[in-house]
Amino acid sequence: MIGLLVAAEDQLGYRLVTGLTDRLCLETDWVERETLHAFRTWLQHEGRPYLELKRIGTIAKQLGLRFRGKFDGESGADDALSMRKLFGVVAELGLPVQVLVVARDVDTTDRRDGFEQARSTCERVPFAIVGALAQPEAESWLVCGWLPANDRDRTAHQSIRQELGFDPIARSHDLTSTSGSSRKDAKQVLDQLAGSPARAEEHFHLRPLAELEQVGAANGLTRFLTELRPVLRRLLGPG
Repeated sequence: MIGLLVAAEDQLGYRLVTGLTDRLCLETDWVERETLHAFRTWLQHEGRPYLELKRIGTIAKQLGLRFRGKFDGESGADDALSMRKLFGVVAELGLPVQVLVVARDVDTTDRRDGFEQARSTCERVPFAIVGALAQPEAESWLVCGWLPANDRDRTAHQSIRQELGFDPIARSHDLTSTSGSSRKDAKQVLDQLAGSPARAEEHFHLRPLAELEQVGAANGLTRFLTELRPVLRRLLGPG
């Protein structure tokens, strides 16, 4: 059985990651939805469904862990030290982790570079590390996966395209994560497109993975799916 642990910023990131991961597992011929629980388990931390990224520094102190902030003698990119702490903390927790999935908003920064710096210098951890790094944030994955379903949706889509000067569904990576203070804010655009985040999320989980891989090439979604798929196939074995 594959032990998976999610480190995430919020519930949305956790739900997207777990839903997509389970769907990747179901691509395997011998894994059925009814028996999925026999092939993978989602590990918890202190009764929480995911490891909260904002608590990593505190947990590291509680464990008495200290981490270097230099990478090849230079300061790391944004998030590099935080990711190094995360990987070290997970290694010390004693959980049966085989795959660590990091659900993180990139926010138009070099956080992906920082993630790669930390991962490439991570020594002797007994688990695979996969990044679910959304540009600019998790809502952009829901935006790119959205398909207008009725006249209301089509009217809203056209209105937003005119307001922004580009199609947010096709260019979700060009949105921002500014907590509603900009007309390009991914959360605000998602609300306008779908009417509610819950509706958009339900629609997202119903779209075929092949379609999501096509539309998520620029916002991190495709990269997550293509990186995680071979890891799961290797761990699921030959059947």
